[in-house]
Amino acid sequence: MVFPCLLLSVSTLSPVAASQIVQQYDMSVPSQYQGEYASIQGILDSFNSSLGPYPASENGFVYATELLPANGNRGPALLQANNLISVGKNLDELQAMGIQGVTIAIGYPLLDPSFPNSAQYLSYFEQVVAMAHTRGMKVLVESQILFANTPYSPLTFDWSALPYSQYVTNHIAQDQLIINQIHPDYLELGVEADTEAYLSGYSQLHTPSGWTSYIEQLLGSLNKGNTKLVAGAATWLGTSYLTGFANDPRLDMISTHVYPIYGANLQTLLAMGKIAEQDGKRLVIDEAWEQKVLQPPHGGGIGGPSVTQQDVFSFWSPIDSQFLTLMSKFAQVYPVEYISPFNEWYFFAYLNWTPTLDAESYFQLSKQLYPIAAQNMISGSLTPTGQVYSQLAQGTAAPVSEFTNTYMIAPLLIALTAVFLCLEARKEQTVGTSEWNRSATRISPEKTVFSPSS
Repeated sequence: MVFPCLLLSVSTLSPVAASQIVQQYDMSVPSQYQGEYASIQGILDSFNSSLGPYPASENGFVYATELLPANGNRGPALLQANNLISVGKNLDELQAMGIQGVTIAIGYPLLDPSFPNSAQYLSYFEQVVAMAHTRGMKVLVESQILFANTPYSPLTFDWSALPYSQYVTNHIAQDQLIINQIHPDYLELGVEADTEAYLSGYSQLHTPSGWTSYIEQLLGSLNKGNTKLVAGAATWLGTSYLTGFANDPRLDMISTHVYPIYGANLQTLLAMGKIAEQDGKRLVIDEAWEQKVLQPPHGGGIGGPSVTQQDVFSFWSPIDSQFLTLMSKFAQVYPVEYISPFNEWYFFAYLNWTPTLDAESYFQLSKQLYPIAAQNMISGSLTPTGQVYSQLAQGTAAPVSEFTNTYMIAPLLIALTAVFLCLEARKEQTVGTSEWNRSATRISPEKTVFSPSS
């Protein structure tokens, strides 16, 4: 559910030499990625056409991003002495970019009284949300499930010891605690039924009717006060996971996550926009980043670390910028309340592609990228992607029609798409299924946090 990120406190980072601070980004597309690049751009161009023209009047909404240093999956790292300093620096730079909100993941059972250090975590999140509010930012808390027992979090939890009915009861209690003590502007009750079912083992969650029942139980038990309650379904699940409760009057807004863009996923986003219009609800997109894949990973699901390994390379910046610009356009066409790209680190750094880096693992690349991003954040150095999102947030970005023309690649690349897909299909026939991301196919690395201890 969140992208694996190395979220170290700024002051504890190892020094990075000035020569390693990447501020000149190579946009040339390596030959082996040209077919994939052209295909993804084609998908985005098609989505732009589906959106049609901009509306006559603008729809005001919150430009936000994930506050990765405060992601609950980091566990004990959140309680380190310098973490709040890191968070403050992060918030200052986001504010300077014109960003108006932050998304914070607090997964169950992090605040459950029986969970180790739960009182300290509660105090921590109270402080973080207060820091954001002091800066005039809106805060959305994702009340999701922890990525316990995975490579993306040092935390562990025995789900088999907790009956499903007790899970629901305890989740309600944690949600009420978040409302009463942390005071977010928005509380997302759930959006990724498949991720939650996979991590917990509760198969009841992984059907449209079971997901609807779960969300309805939460809605019926919470005293929301001034917090707006949000729930929905990820685009890859389809609208059937949303329609059962979308018009519930106790639900303030519906929500979705956008990661895979192949197939019908972006058309599903359009359908969710129409559902929001029909039900008189605002739509929240509190996690979004385009995965650089053209078909579902082997074995189903939405993949593991290898799916987003190539995201670190600077040649993807025009595609990332185009995606963010299209999400902004979507939010103008449909009644969007809040849009929050996940990978804020790419606002501050990419790695320039080399054959050597291309052979490294996702986690090896992450360890090189994130210290550079943290230092660029302190100095206020933005990538082209960060510049585009800042311009969007401040209302100075070029219209999407101009933007796509600016980054048009040679038409010859489109001819490479068929070759690329053929090679990928052949690769899928020979690649084994033993690696972790093949077995944990319900988990998207875009929604996990890479902790220094993992």
